[in-house]
Amino acid sequence: MIISAETLDKMYVKEVITVAKMIVKLPARDHLVPTCTHWLNIFHNAAPEVKFERNWMLLQLHTQLNRKSNIGYPFTDPTSFHMDLRALMQRSEQMRESNDVDDDNGESWASAEKSTISMSELESDLHERNQQLLKESDALRSELKKLQGLEDELQQRKQKLKKMEMETRDSGEDMQILASSATMALKLLSTKEDANAKSQFFKTLFSPLGQDEKDLAQVEKLDTMFDTLLRDSINGYKQKQRDLVVQEVSLKYDNVVADFIEHYGKVMEGKLVAQEKELAQSALRYLEVLRKHFVWKYMGNDSTKEAVLKFLKRSCQQMSEIL
Repeated sequence: MIISAETLDKMYVKEVITVAKMIVKLPARDHLVPTCTHWLNIFHNAAPEVKFERNWMLLQLHTQLNRKSNIGYPFTDPTSFHMDLRALMQRSEQMRESNDVDDDNGESWASAEKSTISMSELESDLHERNQQLLKESDALRSELKKLQGLEDELQQRKQKLKKMEMETRDSGEDMQILASSATMALKLLSTKEDANAKSQFFKTLFSPLGQDEKDLAQVEKLDTMFDTLLRDSINGYKQKQRDLVVQEVSLKYDNVVADFIEHYGKVMEGKLVAQEKELAQSALRYLEVLRKHFVWKYMGNDSTKEAVLKFLKRSCQQMSEIL
């Protein structure tokens, strides 16, 4: 399933708000704000085709801040600032899989505190769902490739029709169209060597009568008129046949496109609704783990604790409304 650009933007805005609220509450916010601001600007200016990767990297930033109240690789690595987000995402995934460096102090991805196991499990769950989305996206790309192949086939048929038209025009056998029902005069007409030569139909038809000069002039006029009428009729017939074929090909193409849009429109709409509900459920679990973690770890004043718990409760209510 392909998540629409509009949905990705909505998810991005919500995540940015969450990260911004988190940063200002962290003890090391003075140290984190410049770097986080720089990365938020990078995400904001991301190209449309990497919106999914942008959201994925923002989620990693959120996860690091939530897990350790700090950030590490790749956000603290200056070489990452100018990397393509898609390449950076792949590089980050590869480093995670190989338990490579995770932050400025050389900690590995596998060395997170035991108290954050629930967070890591949620992050892993979301990563698996993102991979599933990529697989479904590949499947849709395959279907689109098949449709493009059908379109190419239709284009080849059109080119073949055009080629046949040119070959027929140059073949010098226009008169063969009437050969099956013609008289001897028409047979003679259809077998002449030069198709562009003036018709001799009436001259052949009246030759046994021994025409005088006046008759020959009249016969020549008849041949001229007949030649014009015959050629106009043949060209009109060819044009009608060509229009019918083009209309049939266009209709088949339109039907194929319409069926594709209708079928996959419904499939994508259903999957998108299901995905939104799954994300909302994940968010609820995430918020519940965050609330328990906060209650367990926070040792500050009661007013701040109460304010944070209210904020988490409102967030849970918002996710419940989506469900």
